[in-house]
Amino acid sequence: MSDAPAQPYRPRRWLTRLLWVAAVLLLVLLLLVVTLVYTNPGLRLAARVAGGLEGVELSYDTLEGSLASLDATNLAVSTKDLRLRAQTLTLRWSPAELIGPLVKIERLAADGPTLTLPSSNDDISSGSPPSLTPPESLQLPVEVMIDELVVTNVTVGTGDSAPLRIDELAASARLMDDQWEISRLTVSQPNQRLSASARLKPNSPFDHRLAVSVTSPELELSWQSDGDLNGSAGSLRGRQGDQPIDLSTVRVAFSEARWRLEVDGLAGPMELQGAAALDALELFAADFQAVYADPAGDLQDLEVTISASGPFEKLGGRLELRSNELGALGPIDGETRFSLQSFDQLVLSGLLLTTSDGRVSGGAQLKLSELPHADLDLRIDDVKLARVHPALTGFMAGNVRAQTRSENGK
Repeated sequence: MSDAPAQPYRPRRWLTRLLWVAAVLLLVLLLLVVTLVYTNPGLRLAARVAGGLEGVELSYDTLEGSLASLDATNLAVSTKDLRLRAQTLTLRWSPAELIGPLVKIERLAADGPTLTLPSSNDDISSGSPPSLTPPESLQLPVEVMIDELVVTNVTVGTGDSAPLRIDELAASARLMDDQWEISRLTVSQPNQRLSASARLKPNSPFDHRLAVSVTSPELELSWQSDGDLNGSAGSLRGRQGDQPIDLSTVRVAFSEARWRLEVDGLAGPMELQGAAALDALELFAADFQAVYADPAGDLQDLEVTISASGPFEKLGGRLELRSNELGALGPIDGETRFSLQSFDQLVLSGLLLTTSDGRVSGGAQLKLSELPHADLDLRIDDVKLARVHPALTGFMAGNVRAQTRSENGK
């Protein structure tokens, strides 16, 4: 008795049907995604969904194109924290790149946008001072590539201060996982223009290279620097009017508890050298020396040395000045201790000004927001009256107590 021939293997019918159902569902899902992203009904549906979110208000006059290529007029978006309006908005990007994951924006253009941010007072808490500790990373959840960004007639405000207006902002950038690169950034205002380029590693210690230039009819500045949070060195060069600026050494260092700035160079007729530091408790310390050399003016070789320390609301320190020729006063040496409260009330104590024939000592209190508001308590010892006015003769000596006020009495 011979065996029956083997039957050929056939897949079970339920498995075949399941595969067909899965393929149909995948196709339907793909069609829905294409409809949502690449058609105008999909764009309008997305706008209705966004406008229906809690705390979000969305309005527009026209909305053409698709999510991938849209054009809108009089677009307005409001949330709890900000309000944004734009007369026109154009967006061209590649949704398929999200698989990367990469947000690739081919063109983003807007005209007449107005951005209103929360009041600066809303962010002030009564607790501890803000931390100076830098973050460990600035990495984004996705990579971002912007081929062209152009925004014109921009207004940015907070509701409690004068708004900032920008004629044009243009940029192109690549924000990748391992490096951020801004190959072009320009900001234009009436008679002013800022240009910049930068490279940054988005992880601590944030190795970077930065180049910035600012131009206007009276000011030209060029800044270049590279380094990281542990130390960044740069230079600032340019001119203000006819005066050159050449700060050949500018060093900045950041740590968890302290920020430090060092400067050495030339700013117009003034040679500047010194350092300033700010720590996590908002304590400030500075030690600067400036030499003002202007042979053609009233100030010849004026040397000023200042040291200051303390919290911002109450700085204290010492000021010294020396000059071979200080206008009508002639050669002069001076020194004083000072206390500055809330950047408004300046108190001078131990004041001593010595000229070639006499001296002035004492103290003073000045209200900087209401200058020439001042209270003076001085002792004058044998100072020539000619130093006060060329037509006067003789010497002046004695104690002087005086108050100065502006013409309106304030």
